[in-house]
Amino acid sequence: VPPTAFMEFPVLLVDHHGHKLVMFIHGWRGDPQDTWQMFPHLVGEDLNASDVDVLSIGYPTFIVQRNLSMDQLGGWMSDRLVAKDMGHYRKIVIIAHSIGGLIARRILVEKKLNNVVLLVEIASPHTGPQDYAQLLKELRLPGGALIGDLKPGSSFLTRLSNSWQTLPSRPHTYCEASPEDWLV
Repeated sequence: VPPTAFMEFPVLLVDHHGHKLVMFIHGWRGDPQDTWQMFPHLVGEDLNASDVDVLSIGYPTFIVQRNLSMDQLGGWMSDRLVAKDMGHYRKIVIIAHSIGGLIARRILVEKKLNNVVLLVEIASPHTGPQDYAQLLKELRLPGGALIGDLKPGSSFLTRLSNSWQTLPSRPHTYCEASPEDWLV
């Protein structure tokens, strides 16, 4: 059984039958509710966003006996976005936190969604966490595929960076992080 076999893709949080989509992707140890709080709903309730649908994607970063890799998470999400016909939107904005930003970039380098116009990344560890050993201690995990993918210099981070740099048409991208963040 593939490790993503029982993962369900969420339904739209806000469905105006719009032509634009704002998609939220949480980070490590997050989930759509705790990470984003009311932000997705506020977007959907904005009177200037009557043509905007909102999706907040949840995914497990650790499943008992099934520690997924970044490639598996990104591939699952990319395939689900295509299967759910998210390509029909004229414009897509992705707002991502932490490893959600890496997953978003992984989706975009697959070139299955050509209508992403903006990517906002908050504290995404593009070169790996500053203190990789502290990350393992903080998460109380021995490692595994996903943790190995985040190690500075990993083949995943290197491939992702190279693929992103050579992507012919990247969306406008904004990366934000706090100077107080001990991880990113």
